[in-house]
Amino acid sequence: MHLLTANKQFILFDTTYKGETTSEFYKQQIGDKETVIKVGYLKNGRLITLDITNPNTPGHNAEQIEYFYENDFDETKSYGSVGLTFSDTNKNAITKVLKSGLQGTEKKYFKDNKLEFSKVFKPTGNNNELLGQTHYFTNKSFWLRLLKKLTKAKQEYKVEEIDLDKVFTGLK
Repeated sequence: MHLLTANKQFILFDTTYKGETTSEFYKQQIGDKETVIKVGYLKNGRLITLDITNPNTPGHNAEQIEYFYENDFDETKSYGSVGLTFSDTNKNAITKVLKSGLQGTEKKYFKDNKLEFSKVFKPTGNNNELLGQTHYFTNKSFWLRLLKKLTKAKQEYKVEEIDLDKVFTGLK
């Protein structure tokens, strides 16, 4: 993807093939050097994934499992086929995502130096209201977590907060 490598902010470091999908992995060279962008596309040229991941943002990474559908950026149509075509609307939307970078924060909650869960807060909508989503990383069941909340068992966590815009500020 030329947009990622044009200013040398990212370099292509790996390409994999699985069935009809090609995945390219780009590593950031300017800014947080642990940030990787995975670009996946089908043999017919349709873009199916654009994942921006970093080992320091496990909650954000967990949100990177969606596939693109043909009409994801066209509010007048429903899903459509798997993968984005390279129409002007789609190219502009992907360029905007890459240039604006990540936004929001992630709070990671550790107990005994083990990551229990994380809360990701990202701005959404016209008013940029923060939408939060919790991701659990332990084998504790939903019922055990609920029981602890109901019994108000106080949990002591070490909390680490990461500004997502420092992980990937956007393409320069």
